[in-house]
Amino acid sequence: MSNFEMFFGIFLWVMYVIVFFCVITYVLFFRLAYKNSKGTVENVLKEEKWQPYADRVKEEIAWFDAQEKEQLYILTRDKIRLNGWYLPACGESKGRVVLMHDYRVPGVVSFAGVLRKYHEQGFDVLLADQRAHGDSMGKYICFGARERYDCKLWVECMNKLHGEDVPTYLHGVGMGGTAVLMTAGLKLPRNVVGVIAEGAFTSPYAVVKKLMKKAHAPGKFLLGFFDFWCRGMAGYKLKGASTQAALRETGLPVLLIHGKDDSMAPFAMAEANYEACGGEKKLIAVPGAEHGVCLWSAEECGVDMLSFMANHAALPEKKEELPAAEEAAAEAPEQQN
Repeated sequence: MSNFEMFFGIFLWVMYVIVFFCVITYVLFFRLAYKNSKGTVENVLKEEKWQPYADRVKEEIAWFDAQEKEQLYILTRDKIRLNGWYLPACGESKGRVVLMHDYRVPGVVSFAGVLRKYHEQGFDVLLADQRAHGDSMGKYICFGARERYDCKLWVECMNKLHGEDVPTYLHGVGMGGTAVLMTAGLKLPRNVVGVIAEGAFTSPYAVVKKLMKKAHAPGKFLLGFFDFWCRGMAGYKLKGASTQAALRETGLPVLLIHGKDDSMAPFAMAEANYEACGGEKKLIAVPGAEHGVCLWSAEECGVDMLSFMANHAALPEKKEELPAAEEAAAEAPEQQN
């Protein structure tokens, strides 16, 4: 066998291996990131962790369905139409909450424990369907990487429709918690005054790593190929966003709620996010709670949330806007005599 034939044979084997891993990870990408119709209320409530609370969750969903709500749409910067449900407060409004649900969990399930509470305590609610979920468009789930910008768009939409002098809070669960924590690192309207995250991950990369492990496909090597499909098909990088990096950049107050027995986002992730917070912070550990059910395992978390919101309801003062001529003069370099 000549050297050429030997090297050509090695080259073919390398190509076979690359193609093999590309195919395997594309199947994983399709399974984990592509929009599907399995994340229904019925399917989610069949999961073991939801069984103890299923009847109460259904009661709260029935209550929410019976309310008079406004259906809203926004168009993202990558031209995807997203759906949301706006429910005004019962009586005079104290503020508004933008809600971002968990991975393949309907928003009404993720927030069944607080929707009525928020409404009756005087908060306007915007329950968003994240991209590739519910009634929102989009083919691919982005694990928070693009959803953070969607969350900011919902805040801006609410400001345009219902005024920008209303204290606004971001509340997310699981993947939605990851998204709202990363949203906190963006330049936000002044009326965003606090962030609440339950079961949040440390990054989109960490979300996918855990999902791949759950699908019995561990390994950083596979994650590299998975990231290739994220870039090529959905236009984002798994390592292009981080909750910890965003939290270091923000001065917003942050309330973290996390189950001690969270098998999806281990409690160590909550501790890492807590340490990264650049502003006022609080971490509530819920003993025995699984991922996404803290508000049901420990209903006092709802009291803690309302207390957190009441303590951070004040809007920062508006910056005085200089007249155009004065602003130009202020920005001009000083003349030397």
